[in-house]
Amino acid sequence: GHHIDMCDSFAGKRITMIGGEHIFRLHIHLLQHRERAEKKLFPCPYHEFCTHHQICLPYQQSEDVALPPRYIKPPTTQELVETESAVVKYIVSDTLLSALNESSWEYTLPYVDPMTGIRLRETYWLAAARKANVVILGRGPLSAPGQ
Repeated sequence: GHHIDMCDSFAGKRITMIGGEHIFRLHIHLLQHRERAEKKLFPCPYHEFCTHHQICLPYQQSEDVALPPRYIKPPTTQELVETESAVVKYIVSDTLLSALNESSWEYTLPYVDPMTGIRLRETYWLAAARKANVVILGRGPLSAPGQ
């Protein structure tokens, strides 16, 4: 069968992955796959601080690794198209809560699930989703406290 490279499908696109722990792990899994393919590291500082990862860059175009990713501004759409690369970004949202704007109390105050007593991590993601070409949403099973 014809082998289709992931990068052919992703060229020029912004891929935004939104959800709980399982989506964070899916984004890490994707990055590890690209690490093997591109022979370079895509470190992610952690859930709340994932900014962006530029994957599928042609070899000579690798960004300067001296700067931590959060200090590198994301590539423009034109840069993505020209280099046939893609940007992957993870946004933490345990329940996919989509309140109207980022100042809604659910995003600013500690928010606890009344059923489980677990503190939920919610981030405003609607604006980022609107800018993305591919959006992966995952609302996972919530784990019990202490897991």
